[in-house]
Amino acid sequence: MLPSEWFTMHEESIDIRKLSSLYSTFKTKRDLERLLLRCGLDHVSGDPRSCIDSLLRKHFHNECVVKSAFVDKVLIRRSSCNVAAFEVPVGTSRVDICEVGRNSTGYEIKTGFDTFARLETQMRDYLDVFDYTYLIVPEGRSEEAATVVPRECGILSYTPYRSSLTFHIRRSASYCTAKNPLKQLNSLSNTEIRTLTDADRYLNRDELISGVLERYSSKRINSLFRLAVKERYRDRWNYLKTHIDEIYSIDYEWFFSNNVEPSMMYQ
Repeated sequence: MLPSEWFTMHEESIDIRKLSSLYSTFKTKRDLERLLLRCGLDHVSGDPRSCIDSLLRKHFHNECVVKSAFVDKVLIRRSSCNVAAFEVPVGTSRVDICEVGRNSTGYEIKTGFDTFARLETQMRDYLDVFDYTYLIVPEGRSEEAATVVPRECGILSYTPYRSSLTFHIRRSASYCTAKNPLKQLNSLSNTEIRTLTDADRYLNRDELISGVLERYSSKRINSLFRLAVKERYRDRWNYLKTHIDEIYSIDYEWFFSNNVEPSMMYQ
């Protein structure tokens, strides 16, 4: 019997939730072997990180798994001019994924483990700053989601497909014409605002933002917001794209944030 066949036969004995909660990019091969044994696998053969990556992609569709599948199936195939980023602060929220090209798009993920409790606040924050906003949910929650989020929000559903996920547009997002320039500026650092507007470096933040609001139209501020976000995350996104074939999907976000050589972490 091949190791992969033996492994498939024993998948049901694994505590997948525990495995997900205890996994870390920092763990060594030996640490991960112990983790698999601790979570119910009675024998480990081959690369334990590969085993964990495969198990989570197949059996535990948490936010990390959905994000990585969305990168693989959607974002990585976009124009090379586009930049994507994880966990971008916007208002009082942090958007799970944002993508900036000619337009900006925010993606909020709600898995089968999440509630819609904070969704109203999150959607308002995203509609205030992004050109388009999408909610990503399991296929079985798409109808419920349509009754919860504003009509301008698009809805993407995902379904298991082989060892990954596939995504479908259930409702297209509308271009948001009523964005909030103040909230867009508050999402940027002082340095980003000064760099894009040539503002006086001695102005405090309130003066800086007030000056931009007086001098620039909302359309211009939206362009500046897109440019700032794109520049902020360009190098990190390009690093992930360049090394994506060397990185396990469960580690995409970690390497996006840290830009460490995969060979150093996967010794």
